[in-house]
Amino acid sequence: MNTKDNKKTISESDVKTLDKFRELITNIHLLYDEKEGCPWHKSQTHETLLPYLLEESNELINAFSMNNNKNISEELGDVLLQIMLHSEISSKQKEFELGDVIELLNQKIISRHPHIFKEKKRISIKEAASIWQNQKKLEKKDNNQDGLIEQLSLAIQNYDHIKATQSIAFALDQNGLKWDNIEEILKKMIEEIKELQKAIKNGNKQNIQEEFGDVYFTLINLAYALKINEKKALDEANKKFIERIITMEEILGDRISGRTANEFQALWKTAKQKLKSFKTIKNE
Repeated sequence: MNTKDNKKTISESDVKTLDKFRELITNIHLLYDEKEGCPWHKSQTHETLLPYLLEESNELINAFSMNNNKNISEELGDVLLQIMLHSEISSKQKEFELGDVIELLNQKIISRHPHIFKEKKRISIKEAASIWQNQKKLEKKDNNQDGLIEQLSLAIQNYDHIKATQSIAFALDQNGLKWDNIEEILKKMIEEIKELQKAIKNGNKQNIQEEFGDVYFTLINLAYALKINEKKALDEANKKFIERIITMEEILGDRISGRTANEFQALWKTAKQKLKSFKTIKNE
């Protein structure tokens, strides 16, 4: 598809968007202005900003799960901001500029969709996915990109433990090394839990820590495979736990503290059933 053809697809709305994007570029430049720029932004590096990119990505995923268009639009903007900030930092360090990011993206879009930009033919979803993966492998080979070991090492160096595991799972996935199905991960989880049980029974603290790490690692991989936001899942579990404690105290008419383990378990089951019944009635 040539430039002339591309221009035909530019709408009046796109023209206005380009004007807004020019304003965005100007605003980012101003943030990093040597004299009048923001001191916080000027003190940041790629490394210090990486946690924000991960945070904003998670917030975007949450926005989609809430199906709130206004919130989705805002969170997409926050992710775009991170891209702009990293590009500006690289520009200041004379590494690459925003234009390079956009140019490489355009090249990737065109190279991975030859059926649209060159051959102009209709293909199936399966064929499109196959072309994408084949072109991606060729690009990695041509660009001499970092191997798997380098990708995994960078993940451990740059991220906190949960994000590092997610990045490892992503890197393996991108290199064609992934679980056959969810059942395989669940089997591995059961295997790791049994090994943790054995370590606890033996009382070896170092071994317990190691086996706990294996369980944790597998659990995060399961969340990745299921496309679950582990932060949201844990937040919901925390809220559910507190909700059940509140219900238990309502049943008792007193504080839960000071109860025996057996009393706690009995009350827990009662509260769980009560909340389940309430939610069933509410949804009817």
